[in-house]
Order: sequence, then C-alpha cells, then structure tokens
Amino acid sequence: MRTFFKKLADTLRKTALGVAIGGSALSSAVAQNIAPSGTYSVSTVTLPYSTLAPGAAGSGGTSTNLGLGWSTILTNVTTSTTWNSSSNAFISVTNTIYTTNTTYADMQIQQQKNLMVSVGFNGSGPTNRTLTFARFLDNGTVDNINTTNVTILALAGATNTIANINFSADWLAGAGGVRIVNDLWTGTNATLTMTNNFIKYGVKKYAF
Repeated sequence: MRTFFKKLADTLRKTALGVAIGGSALSSAVAQNIAPSGTYSVSTVTLPYSTLAPGAAGSGGTSTNLGLGWSTILTNVTTSTTWNSSSNAFISVTNTIYTTNTTYADMQIQQQKNLMVSVGFNGSGPTNRTLTFARFLDNGTVDNINTTNVTILALAGATNTIANINFSADWLAGAGGVRIVNDLWTGTNATLTMTNNFIKYGVKKYAF
C-alpha cells in the first residue's frame, strides 16, 4: 500500500510539472505574438477585368471605381423528370434560373490581425498602378474617408511585376475586412494594357 501511494504521489508531481511547463510555454508564445496553433489559407480577389487601358494620352490614366461593386450572374440549371399520361412516357424538363448578385473586391479578415496582399500584373510600357483600400465591418459600414493608397511601379516588358503589401494591425484596427475601392492605371503609352492581373491575400485562421 505504501508503494502504491508513493507511485501516485510521483505521478501527480510529474503531471503538475508538465502543466506548469506547458502553461509557461503557451504564455511565452502569446507574449511573443506567436500563435500556438492556426491554419494559413490564401484566397484570390477576382476583379471584373483582366486588362486595363490608360485612356487617351495625357488623360492621367483610367480610374476604375470598385467601391459600388459589380454585377455577376449565377446560372442554376435543374432537370426534373415526370410521367406524362398523354404520351404514356417519362418527360424530362430543364429549368434554368438566373440570379444577379453584387460582387465586391473584398478581403475577409475576421480571424486575422495583419493582412498581406500580393498584386501581380505586367504591361507593355512603364506605368504606375495605384490601388485604394478601405476598411469595413460589414457591407453597410465601409470607411470610404480614411482610405489608404498603394502605388506600384511596373517596368516595360513581359516580366510579371509582383508586389507584396502588408497592412499592420494598427491600420486594420479590428476591421472585419478590407475592400479595394479604386484601381488607377497610368502610363506613358496610350495603348498600354495590363495583363497577368491577380490579387491574392493570406489569412491565418484561429491564430492570435
């Protein structure tokens, strides 16, 4: 019996020590702003265009307002089979339903403290691309006043330009998401177009 209680005491002592060490490591990780767990996912913001022209020479470029969103049409096709007593046979009927939705250039960051955005494009001549970002809690609370502009310089040629933009927690300030509200494309060539256009962002879910 004495041996049993001695082993029990040793087990309890080791368990308490393990909990203390684990709690200390977790507190240390949190203090260093290192999430003890979490998953990382990358999403793409799909814009309603793949090329942009700067407009007439001397016009200052093309400014595309994305703040109000754009319409997308969703197609839902369903097929039903019913018995037709007149023809004494099964008849298949196809129904097509079109739904129009409003889409925004949104980046959802409810589970993210910082935000990294990657922008890629290239053109046929030297140009600048300026993106305007706005914070929001939801669609009804978009801050279109305290926005921030990010200008990316692209050189001529076929090489894709990729720029990474980091928005800190200080600017995000607990926002639920970030919306691209304007896309300004300027250049020295009136026929300049943008290709290889993409915008991606990363979110660390369940991390703190």
